[in-house]
Amino acid sequence: METVPILMWSVWGGFAVALLVLMIYRSGLTRYEEDAMFLDQSCGRQHQEYDALMVKVKRIDPWVRIVGGAAGFLTFALAVFYMWDSIRQL
Repeated sequence: METVPILMWSVWGGFAVALLVLMIYRSGLTRYEEDAMFLDQSCGRQHQEYDALMVKVKRIDPWVRIVGGAAGFLTFALAVFYMWDSIRQL
């Protein structure tokens, strides 16, 4: 087996695992949260907790997009590589 497919699959696997971990972490943060509606000032503590949670989620979102984009690009690159290899062998 050539080293190029092994390297490509290894890099793709790394990005896929990283994306999976980020998605699980983000869903774990927001598991018990619903859209918040605070109508008066008596829910100040809950409002602060919700704001702190949203800061964490917003900090993770760019990484999810970057890693997801990289995994998508690598998936496309692997598909092109194998199509090119199939055509070349004809």
